[in-house]
Amino acid sequence: MLLCFQRDTFQEIDDISYWSPAETKLTEVDFLVQKGPEEIAIQVKSTTCLRPEHLLGLQAISQLKGLTRKMIVYLGKEKLMKEGGIEVLPFEKFVDELKLKRI
Repeated sequence: MLLCFQRDTFQEIDDISYWSPAETKLTEVDFLVQKGPEEIAIQVKSTTCLRPEHLLGLQAISQLKGLTRKMIVYLGKEKLMKEGGIEVLPFEKFVDELKLKRI
């Protein structure tokens, strides 16, 4: 909902979609945000504790052309950087990124 508000209000987001490869039903990314030629993959988890399987969708999408950022938004408190450049952001930090129009 916040991504749609960002898109509709500031008109800097061209498209918001969902990503899942045809070959597997267990791998997906909740949001693929397109801003011009750049794409941002966002996975949302309603947990305070991340598990390795939470990274699978972002790891699978990492070769997508134009992908500039991969991030997990979660209910924890710690901002992290995981292997492969996956950003882990607490929900509050994600909202800050939206306010600053970095997404």
